Amino acid sequence: MNTDTSDVAGKKPSIKKGRWCKKDDDFLAHLVSLESSKPRWRHIAEKFGSRSGKQCRERWENHLKNGIVKRRFTAAESAFIHNEVERCRPEAPKWASISAKLVNSTPLMVRNHVNNYRRKRTANALKHRRAKLYQNRSTSKITVNLMPKPQNPPITKMSVTFLLN
Repeated sequence: MNTDTSDVAGKKPSIKKGRWCKKDDDFLAHLVSLESSKPRWRHIAEKFGSRSGKQCRERWENHLKNGIVKRRFTAAESAFIHNEVERCRPEAPKWASISAKLVNSTPLMVRNHVNNYRRKRTANALKHRRAKLYQNRSTSKITVNLMPKPQNPPITKMSVTFLLN
């Protein structure tokens, strides 16, 4: 079996997927600092070796770039985000334009905030609907009288009680 880290054509190294470690982050920051004003992601990826240009760019733009602060949005910021999303309801929300109006945020942070809010709201609605259903269910007893068939005169009357779930 071939243990070479290149693809079938032998031109491109294999691309690593998954988590970034601290060493990779530091190396990416170093490579970006060596670039001039605008990083050329394809060249950075070639120097990096195991990540694509797109992976390097997304890691830098969403996690490592100076000025990005990982935090929860304030109530005012959250209200602003939801108003902006509702405003552009017919078409898809423009995450980049919304995040540009907020301080120290990325489009990814804004999109994740909205999606998490929607997911929690849907889960809470289902939870309340289920609770209402169970609350309205009664546990009353029903008594069913089974009359004996005419061929069986010894049995006079039988009562069966069912408990509804």
